[in-house]
Amino acid sequence: TPDFLATVDAELRYQITRLSSRPSIALWCGDNEVIGSLTWYDLSRNNRDRYLVNYDRLNRVIDAAVVETDPGRRFWPSSPCNGDLDYGDAWHDDGSGDMHFWDVWHSNKNF
Repeated sequence: TPDFLATVDAELRYQITRLSSRPSIALWCGDNEVIGSLTWYDLSRNNRDRYLVNYDRLNRVIDAAVVETDPGRRFWPSSPCNGDLDYGDAWHDDGSGDMHFWDVWHSNKNF
């Protein structure tokens, strides 16, 4: 809802301002594996468009807060992700974005 997004925006601006002087912050990341998880559960698989629309709205609020509050750092929507506001199904594409190479754990492969 717009009220929820306004609350998120206020919290983001407070936290970004509070933390932005820390040299250990290289970028602002929205979440971990949320875009990928839309294919993991029946509820989100069956309502993918609904979830994507709301996910996009949330990420646009986050992106705007980062750009306006800490323009020297970039916002990355999710890890893994193909790039700026890209919510496509190619989040396993090892040739773009920041991908999680799970074969290290699941297939006992080298880094």
